[in-house]
Amino acid sequence: ISKLSEDDLVQRCVFDLEKIGIIESRFFKKSKIRTFSHSYVIYDLGHRERTDSLIDYYKSHGIICHGRFGKFEYQNSDVVVADSMELARQLNNG
Repeated sequence: ISKLSEDDLVQRCVFDLEKIGIIESRFFKKSKIRTFSHSYVIYDLGHRERTDSLIDYYKSHGIICHGRFGKFEYQNSDVVVADSMELARQLNNG
């Protein structure tokens, strides 16, 4: 996968997401690939308190922090996908 072009990577992701029933490729319109040189959260003694404070602040302004970078948590992609599906259910039913 690391040797795929950006276009091929997007096509692969769309194909695989459709294969497992998350999306229908006919509705897929746009993508943006972003890479990060540092993606591991570094925990310290005040991590939980400061993170919760930030997340609560944004929530009070109607902003949902989500995913590895939004929650400041180390999450593998399978956990992010499961959390995303749950968030989508909550937003669609709310």
